[in-house]
Amino acid sequence: MSHNINKAEEPEDKHEHTESTENIEKALKGTASEISVIRLVDNIIASAYELRASDIHIDPEDKEIRVRFRIDGVLHDNFILPKELHSEIITRIKILSALRTDEHAAAQDGRFKIAIAGHGEFIDVRVSIAPTYFGENCVMRLLAGASAELSLESLGYSKFNLERVNQVDHLFRLGRRELDGVHDDHVASLESFAQCFAQR
Repeated sequence: MSHNINKAEEPEDKHEHTESTENIEKALKGTASEISVIRLVDNIIASAYELRASDIHIDPEDKEIRVRFRIDGVLHDNFILPKELHSEIITRIKILSALRTDEHAAAQDGRFKIAIAGHGEFIDVRVSIAPTYFGENCVMRLLAGASAELSLESLGYSKFNLERVNQVDHLFRLGRRELDGVHDDHVASLESFAQCFAQR
């Protein structure tokens, strides 16, 4: 029996059809036994990175797994996966994070580093796994990555508004820090302020 992916309907600007999304769709056209969980997990992380998500939530439900990305501080439903893959997905993430694969009744925290295919860089991922009524859920926080390279121009600010930003007298220098669901506009604004400060 095949398991076709269900893509939650979300605003187009937050859910571009990326290469990683296509890879997930292709993988889930086969049976659960034919799916490579290693590649599936890699593609979920890559898709989140490409969409500038700060967090990935893998939430088991009664008959399915709901995968959600936090983008600009808001959780969006991205994928519905077959429940049969739940144990293997959680086990794969535990192995990457050097966590106990035989522990299912207690929360575990870890982290790992992963290469994003096609982007030529590694990102750090912080992992939190906890037991729930329908099985263990997982939250992965992407540290740094695409959201840390934003500019106001890339977010569509007009020339007029860009000029107003550049005229601000009190500027802030943004150091490297963990981005926990911060809005892209805020991050890009602070980075723009820091650049202006450095030029004065």
